[in-house]
Amino acid sequence: MAIQIWEDNPEYKVTANSITASYNIVGAVGMTWDQVRAALLAFAPISNIPAGHPYQWPRRGIDGQEVEAKSGQWKATVTWAALTNQYTMKIGGQQQQIRCSYNVAQAYKGTQYVPAQVGSNVPGVAIGWDGRTVHGASIYVPQRTWTESVMIPVGQYTFDYEDTVFDIQKSPVNSVDFRGYAPGEVLFLGMQPQLDQNAEFMAATFEFSMSPNNSEDNGNLLSIGGISGIVKNGWDLVDVVYDNVVDSSQPQIIPLPKWVLVHQVYHYSDFSQLNIGTSESLPTWGGK
Repeated sequence: MAIQIWEDNPEYKVTANSITASYNIVGAVGMTWDQVRAALLAFAPISNIPAGHPYQWPRRGIDGQEVEAKSGQWKATVTWAALTNQYTMKIGGQQQQIRCSYNVAQAYKGTQYVPAQVGSNVPGVAIGWDGRTVHGASIYVPQRTWTESVMIPVGQYTFDYEDTVFDIQKSPVNSVDFRGYAPGEVLFLGMQPQLDQNAEFMAATFEFSMSPNNSEDNGNLLSIGGISGIVKNGWDLVDVVYDNVVDSSQPQIIPLPKWVLVHQVYHYSDFSQLNIGTSESLPTWGGK
């Protein structure tokens, strides 16, 4: 007789964090538990969704016992548990080299206060100007960085999916809204997968960082020297080209901003291809 498996519905149990179903197995004469377990793995759903819950719960454990030695009859249980998706966030920053300030807040010459106005004899917004070179300075730039850990069924984790993730890594800035942030604000820092304990799921950790746009939409336009209304996406770089102006009141050269160049240094891509959702809700495999 061929092996037969069916669910024992009266033994179906649901708790706040798990679902357990009992199965009857017959016709497994001469089969080891590993063989019976393999047949049950192919029969029982890899995930289950409890009533009132929005997400699938992954299969987390299988156990079984033969009713009578060599009878080929087994009683087994399959358990599905709540998703172990995780979200961690850090608000911090990193060092960044800059060559100009947004504005000169105060200026002094000897003991004399000099109004810091563009066109005065204050040496402009160039930082570290020595008469020939603008050396700049290293500052601490605030950033929001977070990680999302998502459980991916092994059967759905493919090399094609890895290629998709790698393509996004090569174009790592969001082209559409992601987690409530506008296009241009989120940088994808990479993914690290590892096999889960029960070998049916990959625990994939995704890392992102956010830098706000400077735009009319958020009222955060940049102003540098006498140049205002500058639009800059979060991960673009700003470069200032100076015009060396001779101060007529005294023999010195003042570097004043002539051009503000906003450089796009990353390509953009659609993060929905990561298949972990794009909304502000917690991440989930296949989410929206």
